[in-house]
Formats: sequence, C-alpha cells, structure tokens
Amino acid sequence: MMYGPVGAFITLPYFEIEVGLLGNYVGASAGTYPAIEPLIAIFFIKDFRNAVLFTQGRFDIPEIPVRIQNRVDGPQHYLTVCMATIYGPEPKFIQIVDFIEHHKLHGATFFHIYLRNASAYDRMLLDDYVRTGEIELIVLNDHYWRADYMWHMMQINDCHMRSVGFSKWTAILDIDERIEMKRGRRIVEFLDAVKNPDVVNLQFRVEWVLKDTLSPARYESDWQIFENLVFRKFHNTSRAHPWLQPKTIVRPESIAAMNIHNPDAVYQGLIKIYVSKEIGVIRHYRNLEGGSLPRNNQRIYKVGPYSLTDVDPSRKIQLTDACLHRVKQVYDTVTYPCIMMHKMYRHHGMNHTCMEEQLRQNDTSRPL
Repeated sequence: MMYGPVGAFITLPYFEIEVGLLGNYVGASAGTYPAIEPLIAIFFIKDFRNAVLFTQGRFDIPEIPVRIQNRVDGPQHYLTVCMATIYGPEPKFIQIVDFIEHHKLHGATFFHIYLRNASAYDRMLLDDYVRTGEIELIVLNDHYWRADYMWHMMQINDCHMRSVGFSKWTAILDIDERIEMKRGRRIVEFLDAVKNPDVVNLQFRVEWVLKDTLSPARYESDWQIFENLVFRKFHNTSRAHPWLQPKTIVRPESIAAMNIHNPDAVYQGLIKIYVSKEIGVIRHYRNLEGGSLPRNNQRIYKVGPYSLTDVDPSRKIQLTDACLHRVKQVYDTVTYPCIMMHKMYRHHGMNHTCMEEQLRQNDTSRPL
C-alpha cells in the first residue's frame, strides 16, 4: 500500500513518465499505512484476535468487557476506604452504618464495599448509600467455587486497583475494624502531616475489643440503636499488640501488590511508617461467636491484659447522631392510619392487611 506508490514515484521519472497529480497519492498512502498496518497483526495473529474480539472460537460467547476508570486527571478523593467482603449469618446493618459513619467523620469521602451475601434488610442500607453516591457496592460471584472467606485476597487487590488514580490515600479494613485517632485528631489531619512523598504505607497496631453479643436484625426504636451501636456497647479492650495483624493506609499508585494486613510489594525506594499507638490504633471488634475462622479467637488469650476503654467523647456524640439519622432515614418508615391505606387498596379491589386483621378481630369478639 505504501511501498508501491513510493517506488513508482521515484522510478517513473527515470523513464520520462509524468506523475502529475498522482504524486499526491504517495503522501496519502504514507499517512494512512501506519493506521491500517496494525489491523493485519490484530486479525491474523490468533492471540491478538482473541483479545480484541473477547473470544477464542468463532462461535464462542464473548466476555463482558470491564468498565474503564478515568485515571488521567488525578485522584478524585483524598481518603477512601476499602471494606472487606460482607458475608455470614449475623445481621450487619448496625455494623455497616457504624463503620461508614465513623470513617466519614474522620474525612473519608468514598467507600468500596464488597458483598458476598447479606439479608434483604441489610441490603436496603447499602443501597441507600449507593443512592447518595457515597459507596460503590461490588457484589462478588464467580463461575468457580470458593468459600466466603476465600474472597478476601481477591477483594483487597481488586480494591487496590480500583483506588489507583482514584484516591490519594486508601485504608484497607474489615467491617469490624475502625481507625481510632488519639487526642481528638482526624485521620485526614494525620495524613496532612505526612509531608514526605516517599511515605506510601502507614501501619497501625491493633487493639482487640471483645464483641460478645450479636447485632440485632431490625430497627425497632432509637433507644435500641443507641444501645447496640458497636462503639457504644463494647469496651473490653486488649493492649495494642506489637504488630499482630496490623492494618494499613496506603498510597495506591505506589503499591505493587497487597496482602490482608500490609503490602506484599512496594516499589523500590518508598517508605513504610509504623504509626505510634499514641497517635492512632485499629479498634478491632472481635466477634466471640466465632465467625468463619474460629481459630482466630484463640489469640484473644494472648493479647491481654484487657481493660475498659472508650472512643473519643466528643466524637461519640457526633457519631451517634450520624448513625441514628441514617438508620431512621432508611428503616423508620412513615405510616398512615389503616383506613387511609385501605382506601388506596380498595381502588384495586383489594383489602389492606391491617383491615383484614381488624375484620378477624371483630369476628372473634362476637358472642356465639
């Protein structure tokens, strides 16, 4: 396409043959050739062809392409949080609202939350956070079997990749963990004080707080929420263990690969900082009912002594109000008198359940 016209353009004048306006074709072909030439490799080399067409055989069903994230314009957020996979039978709505609102007060502006399974009731709260744009909910499912807890490593590295170019700092946490800063400080204020651009990994020690009862399944009253919020109910706390199961805040673009408790690989020349327990710790609300990995609870006897501790008093009031407001917004449904609801049902020839219940009560109260 290119060599023929160029060769003719050079050789024809030797034979006193006028090229004329056809000489313009040389420039056109030379400009077009680089755009067309790769198509030959793409469609004639099998591996390239399979990658472009998402198939290996002529009649294969193509894979669903992955949405491309804009990473060109710089981080959209200063601090985001990755919450590890939600699964298991214990009701989660109180733990979810406690986790999200706690880290929002500390300056987090977006959450990647991973869901394996949860009740429809818990899902209502998650969907409301999706509605307001505060979280992305990633539902985990796969063609190949794996136990619920086996999603953890995949989830962490998936969230790490989602955070690259999306946030400057990302905290990697489980649903039962909270970053607790000392002396009334917020997480973002601590991050602001990190001036060295080579610091990309902040490791926090863990205090285990014994969680000896399960969370309630449904909202019943304001007082019930007040009494069952995780940070208000559980206080029996271990010492800050010297680096048993630490958790981390990272600069995502500077991390090569993540593990559950810290990065597996960091690019050369970059720095890890061990955060003093006088600055901040992870409060890990360890579920004594066992969870999916009961052997983990054997460590509770190795991390003592225990003492009663509490979160920052000033933040405790703010967090209580924030959690209660969100729970009521989702679950405290405004109802109307039975007769009004029944009128709406009668438009479609039906009886509202409240009216049916009243009719049954009237029937049982009549004398025989």
